[in-house]
Amino acid sequence: MKKLKLNVIFYYSDTCSTCNTVWNNVLECLEELEVGAFMIAKREAKDLKESNEYNVSDFPTIIVTDGVGLVYRIVGLTPKISIKKAIRDVDSHIKLYRQYDNNDVVFK
Repeated sequence: MKKLKLNVIFYYSDTCSTCNTVWNNVLECLEELEVGAFMIAKREAKDLKESNEYNVSDFPTIIVTDGVGLVYRIVGLTPKISIKKAIRDVDSHIKLYRQYDNNDVVFK
């Protein structure tokens, strides 16, 4: 069984005029929400082989996932509130899963 962990992957392009703004918003949201353990990665458009797993075709794209199956995909210039919602939802999902997992409940 895979261990769930909050993953935030940010895909950008050097030609993207809004990518830096969105990247800074992602970092601010993670700091403001004080989520548990997480992994954050910043990937260039040239990494499309990996990007195809999440069907990334436009930039910027933010992928927020639990590392197992739950995925939020956010594309374009996005308000911070939408980024926070995705991060909060995935983090809450992981915490709920861990709570049940500690009580020997198995999800299939």
